Amino acid sequence: MVKSMTGYGRARQMRSGRDITVEVRSVNNRYLDCTVKMPRAYIFAEDAIKSRVQKAVSRGKVDVFITIDATGADETVVTVNEALARGYYDALMRLKDTFGLEGRVTPDMLAKFPDVLTVTKAEEDVDAIAADICAVLEDALAAYNEMRAVEGAKLAEDVGGRAAVIEETVDKVEQRSPETVAAYRQRLETKMMEVLQSATIDESRILTEAAIFADKVAVDEETVRLRSHLEQMNNMLTTGGAVGRKLDFLLQEMNREANTIGSKCTDVRLARVVVEIKAELEKIREQTQNIEEGVAMKLVNIGFGSMVAAGRVLAIVAPDSAPIKRVIQEARDRGMLIDASYGRKTKAVLLMDTDHVILSGIPTETLYARWMDRPEEEIKED
Repeated sequence: MVKSMTGYGRARQMRSGRDITVEVRSVNNRYLDCTVKMPRAYIFAEDAIKSRVQKAVSRGKVDVFITIDATGADETVVTVNEALARGYYDALMRLKDTFGLEGRVTPDMLAKFPDVLTVTKAEEDVDAIAADICAVLEDALAAYNEMRAVEGAKLAEDVGGRAAVIEETVDKVEQRSPETVAAYRQRLETKMMEVLQSATIDESRILTEAAIFADKVAVDEETVRLRSHLEQMNNMLTTGGAVGRKLDFLLQEMNREANTIGSKCTDVRLARVVVEIKAELEKIREQTQNIEEGVAMKLVNIGFGSMVAAGRVLAIVAPDSAPIKRVIQEARDRGMLIDASYGRKTKAVLLMDTDHVILSGIPTETLYARWMDRPEEEIKED
């Protein structure tokens, strides 16, 4: 099930004489950022509350508001300072004997003297109170997750609809691409006839030029990969689970294929179709920013016994380009570089959402296959 990072849940219960109200709301965020606002007298329960939230939510800025009316739970203890009361009693009796006074010393008389009776609040069981608050929190989280699931289903429906539009647009690309080759051949024949006029035109030369042009503008490989990515996207939306980051990464690949198609096309109609594809991809990207990644943390082996959290990876890039070399050097200067290649040649660079840069001795294709849970051979075919 796909869940949105935006949600709201509220619960209210009377537990152990306390009226406890818990509200949970969240918006999208790169990681989990949980803030708890509650009366200072119950701050001891904050760690338990955050722990419960972390089990239910993996990404998003989550605000938890807790109000507690403990009027019905206030227990007081009245203690008697017997030594002080005895002192007051003896003093009163001496006054009576000394001055020949009448009357008796009564309990209510002694109770009026300062500090004879002390009223204190009974000691609270902090563990029991924390358990009561967490019980109400569970109900609030249930309502919160229900709302996120409803919104997530709508997001999945919208993304699926846009993916279908992209697939239809890819059909247009595949239909139009051969037509551009035929049109080029026709233009080439017309141009050569104008130039050579009555001279004989070498048909084989025209065919050769047309074949070269067809090879330059061929987008078969790109459309096949684009369809494969669309199929993966639909599968992710259907199965749900940890799809937020995966969709981000998949959209990057789809954008790359669309850019390649755009760079190859020489036809105005094809260029417009590519613009439509990129426009839909951008709309999908905006929607996926609000899709939560699954709660379960997935670890990916980056070689030689080292593991990273898949949800923390922003990009896996080759280390050879000058910009990436600068990124590596800047991370080294800031103390944010992690060398997991163990002295071997660096074959991949992982950019993390914590601003860390990790060097790996495993090729980018292999890491991508592990990250996407796909066979490496299939990645190489793509």
